[in-house]
Amino acid sequence: MPNSSSGGLPTIPLQNLPNYLTLEAQQLLSLAIEYSNRHQKHLWLVGGAVRDILMEKPVRDIDITTTGDSLALAEAIKSEWNTSEINMVSHSDLLTASLRTNNNTQLDISRLRTERYDRPGTLPIVSTTDEINLDLKRRDFSINAMAVGLSQDIENTFHDPFNGRSAIDSATLVTLHRNSFVDDPTRLWRAARLLTSHGLRLDTDVAHQLHMPEITFENVAGVRLVSELREISESALALKICSQLHQWGVLEQSHPALSFKLPNFQTTKPLTNYNLRTLITGLLLDANDEMRVAALERLQIPKQLKLFVQEASGMLNNNRAEHFTLDNIRYYEKINEESLAIANTLNSEKTAPIANAIAKWKMCSSYLTVDDLKKMGIAAGPDIGATLHQLRWADFKGIIKSKNDAYYFLQNNDIK
Repeated sequence: MPNSSSGGLPTIPLQNLPNYLTLEAQQLLSLAIEYSNRHQKHLWLVGGAVRDILMEKPVRDIDITTTGDSLALAEAIKSEWNTSEINMVSHSDLLTASLRTNNNTQLDISRLRTERYDRPGTLPIVSTTDEINLDLKRRDFSINAMAVGLSQDIENTFHDPFNGRSAIDSATLVTLHRNSFVDDPTRLWRAARLLTSHGLRLDTDVAHQLHMPEITFENVAGVRLVSELREISESALALKICSQLHQWGVLEQSHPALSFKLPNFQTTKPLTNYNLRTLITGLLLDANDEMRVAALERLQIPKQLKLFVQEASGMLNNNRAEHFTLDNIRYYEKINEESLAIANTLNSEKTAPIANAIAKWKMCSSYLTVDDLKKMGIAAGPDIGATLHQLRWADFKGIIKSKNDAYYFLQNNDIK
C-alpha cells in the first residue's frame, strides 16, 4: 500500500546536491529554481535523480516537475542559458519538455500530472494536478516514485508514498501496481536496464507480472522502442541488458526478428562501441532478409540507417560470395564506410578481408583511358566500361602493373 506521508524529516538536503551533479547540471537546476520562485510555483526533483542520489550514484539526467507551465519553464531556461549550445524538444500533449546541452547534460521538465491509458501500449492521456503524490502514482517503479522539494515553501521536503527508500535498502525492483507492464510494456525494457545497472533483484510479484498474457507491444510506437534501444546502446552494460531482455522474451515480443546471441557480438571490443546502429544490426543478425526489413520498418528506422544495417548484415552473413571475383567486387566497392564499421565492430575477423580488399581495390588502376581504348577499336558504350573494369581487376590480381602491361593484357585476352 502507498505510504501517504511525506517521509518526515528532510532526507536529501539541497546543499548535498552538488556532490552528485555536474557544474552544468547545477546551473540548469539553479535557473529552474529561480524561475519557479519568481512565479511562485512549486518545483520538485523527481525520478531517477532522487533514486541515484539515495544510492550514492552519479546523476546522469535530471527530472523535475512543476505546478506551473512546464513548457514556459523550459523556454525561460533556454533563453537564459548562455554557457553552451542547448537544444529543446517539447511535447505539449504530454506537458513535457527536454533540454540537452552540447555536453549531453539533460534536464527533463514536466507538469505535475495524472494519466490514464485508453489502450495498453499507447501514450497516456494526461491531466494536470497540483498534488505531488498523485504525480508520483503514475510512475513505473517505487524507486522512481520519490520527490524532493526544490522551490521555496517546499524546499527539502521528501515524498516517498510508495516506499521507494525501502526498496532501495533491499535492492528490490517493485512496480506501483499489478498492470504496470500491461499499461506500458516499455517499462520491461527499463526494468532490465535498472536490474543490470543498479544491482537490483525483482520483487516476487514483479517476477510474475513480467509474463502476464495481457502484455502486448502491438500499440507501442516504433520510435519508442528505438528510444529504449538507444538507451541500451549508450550503456557500458549493453550486452548484459540485452541478455536479460532475451531471457524474459521481451526482444521477441517487441518484434520476432529481434534476438540476442552473444556470439553475434565481439565482446573483446569496448562495449561503448555498440552504438544504436551496431546494436540493432547485432540483434537482427540471425533474421532472414524479409524479417529484418519488417523489423526495420516496425522500428521506423530512417532509410539511410536501414541501408547500413542491411549491408553490415550481408557482410556478416556471407550473403555474397566469400571470394572476391570480377563480378562481385562492384558490390563491395559500393559498401558504405559506416556499414563496414558496424560489421567490423561486431566481427572484425570476418570483415578484415573485406576491408583490406576494398582498400586495395580503391588503389587499383586500369592504366588505360577511354581514348586509349577507342584507338584500339573498342566500341564506345558498355564495352568501354567493362574493359576498364577488367583492367582494374587485373591490377587488383597483380597481373598488370603498367600501361604496357595493360596493352599486353588486352592483346592476349582478345578483348574488343
